[in-house]
Amino acid sequence: MHSAAKSPPAGDWPVQNLVCVVGAPRCGTTTLARWLRDHPSVQLSSVKEPHYFSQFDLNGLEEDELRETVRHEFLGRYFTEIDPNVDMLADGSVSYLYTPERLLPLLRLWPDAKFIIGGTRSSCFRRCTSASAIKAMKRLAISRLPGGSSRIAARAGRFRVPAWNRGS
Repeated sequence: MHSAAKSPPAGDWPVQNLVCVVGAPRCGTTTLARWLRDHPSVQLSSVKEPHYFSQFDLNGLEEDELRETVRHEFLGRYFTEIDPNVDMLADGSVSYLYTPERLLPLLRLWPDAKFIIGGTRSSCFRRCTSASAIKAMKRLAISRLPGGSSRIAARAGRFRVPAWNRGS
């Protein structure tokens, strides 16, 4: 992993929630990220698409090691100075749609993380993104996350397959 980034001080975990913009190429994710960047309550990562959680498999890390790794490598590199006045940190890594199993550590650190699935042009979204990728994220939320059934059901609600893209 990278080591050039300046880490936020130990013990300083952001109180802000995390939102990720995911989706197929050419389906409006950059526009969504721009809207989020311009919102006064949101801080977008310094690079629109860090792809951090899709590049590194952090699933095997214990809680303390995971927190320190993400503090140093993700927050220290892409959110060097977190504005205390914002409510939400935003990551525009569209690749997260294709690597849902790599998001489990993200959800361990930000249990209330949200995912915005781009697809402003339905024909493009249908062509570029398989519904199976969205369904995989939904299955992942239902079957693999720790916690009670109501917690899992609440997480599963984050992933919605558009009505026009539901298959059998």
